[in-house]
Amino acid sequence: MDRRIRHLFKTYMLPEIDREKKKAAIGRIGVAAKRQRICYRPSLLHSLFGQLKYIGTGCAVGQLVCMGSMLAAMLYLRLSPRPFYDYLTVYAAISSLLGVFLMAELGRAFSSHMWEIEQSCYFSLKQLCAGRLFVYGSVDLVALLAFAGLTGRETGVGITRFFVYMGTPFLVCQCICFFVFFFLRRADREYIQYGTAGLFGLLAAMFTRFPAIYRNGVLWAWWLALFASAAMLVLEIRKLFQNMEGEGVCWS
Repeated sequence: MDRRIRHLFKTYMLPEIDREKKKAAIGRIGVAAKRQRICYRPSLLHSLFGQLKYIGTGCAVGQLVCMGSMLAAMLYLRLSPRPFYDYLTVYAAISSLLGVFLMAELGRAFSSHMWEIEQSCYFSLKQLCAGRLFVYGSVDLVALLAFAGLTGRETGVGITRFFVYMGTPFLVCQCICFFVFFFLRRADREYIQYGTAGLFGLLAAMFTRFPAIYRNGVLWAWWLALFASAAMLVLEIRKLFQNMEGEGVCWS
């Protein structure tokens, strides 16, 4: 048997290779290889919509409940003529809670190491955080603009002015919630943020019972507070992204 196998190997003639066909085949392989996407980079919209399924149901429902409560309060107050600061009393209290759900989502993800799991699957850490900020921030901004437009026109105050009165306590509350998020690395900081936002909403509602602060001569102070709180919020978001670059990723 061994002799027969050796004989076959000795007598077997390798087929001649057509060099032209070989060159053409290698060229087709090279073209096909260039068409392959070895490193796929999703677009901005794809990254954004791909993260919607990871958003917590409880936080999304909480936002909807807050907006539904504001809508119900607006419809009730419209039943009889009322001054605009009656609307602001309700809006200031509820809008302060409206922004805390973003912080609860971020806090839960960091403390439960969900960022690391999602990052290892598909997205980068900054994409994950930016997606949450964009989704929740867009919903909050649209809600504030919608209620400011409806109520500002109804009361005769004006959309822009009413938005300033609504947006200022909302942004201040967001800055406070970010402060709690940075300096309290505890598992129950989510509840601390809810309590902080609720307390601030109560104080903001009490603050609206002084009509003198809504005079035309004091409007410049509202604009100043609005821009100052917005600038502070931008700085805090920048600090959040800077913490992701070093040792601040695992905040459990």
